Amino acid sequence: MPTYTLTLQPGPGEVLDTSIVSSVPDVASDSSASLGAGETSLAVSTYRALLKFNLFALAPSTVIQSAVLSLALQSNLASGARTFRVFRLKRAWAAPTWNNFALGQAWQTAGGFGANDCEQTDIGSVSIPAADPPGTAHAFTLTAAKVQEWLSGAFANNGLLLKADTETDDLHFWWSGDYVAVPSLRPKLVMGDMRNLKVTYPQDLALAELILRSLQPSAVSDQPRPGKTR
Repeated sequence: MPTYTLTLQPGPGEVLDTSIVSSVPDVASDSSASLGAGETSLAVSTYRALLKFNLFALAPSTVIQSAVLSLALQSNLASGARTFRVFRLKRAWAAPTWNNFALGQAWQTAGGFGANDCEQTDIGSVSIPAADPPGTAHAFTLTAAKVQEWLSGAFANNGLLLKADTETDDLHFWWSGDYVAVPSLRPKLVMGDMRNLKVTYPQDLALAELILRSLQPSAVSDQPRPGKTR
């Protein structure tokens, strides 16, 4: 069966992505051209990023074989190699801040990583070396079954929380969906799905036979047909 690939890379106004920042806990930054995750000792500040892709282009019956989240590095301020992870969010967020996932609605734990805010087990991770240059594409291979649950409705698609493992001197920035100068550097979700071609029996039996006879006339014509004898 063939595998098909769908790439989602929406632009400004089409994607939900933002950063929440501990040093400005009540400030939303929805329109920023960058997404931050990690901590910087220069400003004593921790960043976490939130992203959501709409999956309306896929039918609920689609079988997801693979899913990769790709982020293009804007800058690396870490003191060494670091690992970053993405977690499925449980909150339906809108203009989130470090303190709130929506206006007047607080996270269970500030920063959005409480057990009621998001899952505690990641669905994808990337280890980033200290010397990664700007523009490097970081590919998070996501657990396909978890993306499938978004599609089927078994788990609400509230997007992902991106955070660093250590959150100590490891701040990274990636280009967001609001970056307009180079659209190819925006976040993208690449999904592979498998689609089946089915022949219905018995209604389509005659059609199937005709197709086979046209493709392999010598092989099919020599075979006895049901109800006929030689």
